[in-house]
Amino acid sequence: MHTKKKSLFLALSITFAVALTLANNVIANTEKKQEQLKVYFSAKLSKTEYQEINTKISNSIFNDKYNVFLPQDFIIPKLDNSFVEKCAYYVDKEAIDWADIVFLRSPYGKDCSWEVGYAKGKNKFLVGFFQDKDSINDSMVTSSLDVIITDNKDIMTALKSDKRTKDKCFFATKLEGCFDKVIANFYSKK
Repeated sequence: MHTKKKSLFLALSITFAVALTLANNVIANTEKKQEQLKVYFSAKLSKTEYQEINTKISNSIFNDKYNVFLPQDFIIPKLDNSFVEKCAYYVDKEAIDWADIVFLRSPYGKDCSWEVGYAKGKNKFLVGFFQDKDSINDSMVTSSLDVIITDNKDIMTALKSDKRTKDKCFFATKLEGCFDKVIANFYSKK
């Protein structure tokens, strides 16, 4: 019985080490583009529809100037749920450490909230893109963000009326190019 447990533990350890090595290789390959700002894209990805929206938004907001890490693109072998969760934690943590900017897309879940808190503790530049009104009521997240972008006039009105967010919201009628403006504005004030 001990031999089976040891073998399983060894297999899990090796797979975990392989996953971390793959994550480090992904990050190392992207670091070759040193002149580009590195962006960690934080969003729900539990459903295919979320992943499709993430890809669509990433493609419309970011251009060749940004090096984007989408966690949904990193595939972890599904041996068991706790193993996948541990791998995802370490891969995402390393990717946030690597990034210059963390981009949060709403609606988001508690994992994304943790990513925002971790990134804030690491002094990362935090940009939120809000398309749902419920997310703007999450004061821990909205207070942590440096900039909030929305393409919804009702959300913009609500953000402007809140003292915590009124000075950090940006309305974008067209997503293409808006991130460039936000980043240029932020870095010009540094």
